[in-house]
Amino acid sequence: AACAGFVYAMAQGWASVSTGMVGNTLVIGGDVMSRITSYADPKTAVLFGDGAGAVVLGTDGPGPAIVGRPVLSGSYARDPLFLVGQGWETAEEPSPKLHMLGGPSILRRAVGHMTQMGTEALASGERTWSQVSAVIPHQANQRITQALAKKLDMRAGQVVDNIARYGNLSAGTVSVALDEVLRGGIDGASTDGLIVLSAVGGGYATGALVLDPAA
Repeated sequence: AACAGFVYAMAQGWASVSTGMVGNTLVIGGDVMSRITSYADPKTAVLFGDGAGAVVLGTDGPGPAIVGRPVLSGSYARDPLFLVGQGWETAEEPSPKLHMLGGPSILRRAVGHMTQMGTEALASGERTWSQVSAVIPHQANQRITQALAKKLDMRAGQVVDNIARYGNLSAGTVSVALDEVLRGGIDGASTDGLIVLSAVGGGYATGALVLDPAA
């Protein structure tokens, strides 16, 4: 699921805990994009960073609760983001293999998918966008987060945008941004209402879930 990996992992963890298979589970989202990035390709290299974040899911204890159920979806498109071969770059054998294209069609699809997934996740818990105080999308680029904020009619800062500080951390973007929001480190993104996590990743894997900090 690449950039949607943390949301996918949260859904897996939620399923394990809510069905009683486990009592607590540790969910980690992270990537080391520098190992598969070609720094001879400026269109790709300037976008990515390395990072990770984690949460513990359980049936009780402090912290936000997942409302409703996570929603996941997947389709296939090779061109936006793909790897040629396998492996990563090392000092002994440099072989960066990540290729990423851009363009308005990718922007429209990313914004549309993240909006749709967020809407479905809210509906599963009988909630609406009017109850949302913060949206944490995948940090692909600033144009996508700005377009998402416009589509959702959110005020400045409500749709989290931290890519200028870290770059695209792939599966680490949502987890790192969630940590910042819960610590009060994002201007305009409060925890007074619901928090929507929504991400689109490789092959157009998409997913979303809703957190209630007051639950």
